[in-house]
Amino acid sequence: MSELRQRPIATSKSSNGPDKESNPRQHTINDETDQDHGISLLDIIRQGPVTLTPSQLSLYNGTDTNLPLYVAVNGTIFDVSANRMIYGPGGSYNFFAGRDATRAFVTGCFKEDLTNDLRGVEIMFLPVEDVEDEGVTSAQRKIRREKELRAARARVEETVKRWTGFFANHAKYFEAGRVVEDGGVHGEPWPLCESAQKQRPKRSAMMEKS
Repeated sequence: MSELRQRPIATSKSSNGPDKESNPRQHTINDETDQDHGISLLDIIRQGPVTLTPSQLSLYNGTDTNLPLYVAVNGTIFDVSANRMIYGPGGSYNFFAGRDATRAFVTGCFKEDLTNDLRGVEIMFLPVEDVEDEGVTSAQRKIRREKELRAARARVEETVKRWTGFFANHAKYFEAGRVVEDGGVHGEPWPLCESAQKQRPKRSAMMEKS
């Protein structure tokens, strides 16, 4: 399974996804490190799942080798201590460690979108209205927009589900607990990153294909 949302355009490193884990077994894992750090699934069963606020979760970014290495997706915390070469300090995708960066998993913007705030992210799947005279009524346009919005939100949910499944079903990772918001998502919605904005389909191109 690819660790990247499948997109027709992927030119920068940031769009390649965490450690390009389309085949995670390509990466060499230090077994001794795996045994020395982190907690086991048996520990989770014995102690129960962890519950961390975002600020508490930030401590599990690999800086303290006595703590497990955590990555969170959509509120679910996964122990990725088995792959410190990638998610630990100095690793290509250490920026995912110690936080819930669900938005980045959807958009592929790994610098701008390291947040769990998904508000407005569905816009990346909505077409850019670049046709002035389509020959449709305002009522038809409204109905079409509502339909496209539902489809866009479904794509966001599908992408999040795919990434959650990737970590949940990975042979070396396991679910460790949940993130509890210490205030919730508030303020202005996160702006759509430039890369995601550029990938939005254009109405004119959609009309040509139909």
